[in-house]
Amino acid sequence: MNSKELIDFDLKHIWHPAAQMKDYESFPPVPVVKGKGPYLYTAEGKEILDIVGSWWCNLLGHCNEEISDAIAKQAHTLEHVIFANFTHPWAVELTKELLTIVPKGLTHFNYADNGSSSVEMALKIAFQYQHQIGQKDRTKFACLSEGYHGETIGALSVGSMDLYNLMYKPMMMDNIHIEAPDMFSHADDYPEKCLKRAKECFDKYGDKLCALIVEPLLQGAGGMRMYPKEYLKSLYDFSGFALRQSSKSEAATVIRYSITLSASYPCSAKKCTAASGSLRFEILRFAPPSNFIIGEIWPYLGGLKPKSLNS
Repeated sequence: MNSKELIDFDLKHIWHPAAQMKDYESFPPVPVVKGKGPYLYTAEGKEILDIVGSWWCNLLGHCNEEISDAIAKQAHTLEHVIFANFTHPWAVELTKELLTIVPKGLTHFNYADNGSSSVEMALKIAFQYQHQIGQKDRTKFACLSEGYHGETIGALSVGSMDLYNLMYKPMMMDNIHIEAPDMFSHADDYPEKCLKRAKECFDKYGDKLCALIVEPLLQGAGGMRMYPKEYLKSLYDFSGFALRQSSKSEAATVIRYSITLSASYPCSAKKCTAASGSLRFEILRFAPPSNFIIGEIWPYLGGLKPKSLNS
């Protein structure tokens, strides 16, 4: 099929993710038949630089021989097995490797196959933890404005971008949305103002919170909005203080950190944790009940400050 035939059939039958199909009347999909290195190619041989890494997922190039050979070898050995009550050497080997690079005390792993699923898992674990220790009033999640955590209903519910979730709000959870700093538009005193509003939210809803979920330091889908690490630290301090001052025990805290890698290295945390990645790397760390956050580069132990990560 040539490019025109691909486009015509596609427009007639296929819906694409994160796309307004009406726009395709003016901007039809780009037909690609192969890739090599950083380039994509049309049926006519037109070369296109894949500058977004195919939605941030491909940093090592298309048709990388080492990766392709490994995939082919695995497909001829074991392509898939249900992971409920089954295991296999590759899951064990991956976990052993992860144990050598994650911070001390993070010893349990829960794998999913995509970012949205990993967020759903983390939210459910946080909710179940609160339920099982008797904190059944803790049903709400706190999140930041302009945040994005995925396309499934739970993940949309802890996101704050109308572009993705406006249509589905009637079926979404009612959560607490905290204004995030916009350092591009308001670089002077905006973080302090946002922290003040955040503290007011935690003071008001502290005894209802199940977990806090954020994109630390960088809100990607929100427009590559960066904020200082001091804001993240203070946000966590506020949440921990508010939760400890409530009449019930502290809430669990969930943190999400996403970066782009070309392979799946899911990572999680202590006791019962959710983490995931497919081609997009998702890390979710959840530590009941010691209440601490760990970033990708720098660790921050706050809130209750446990004596050790193993406590």
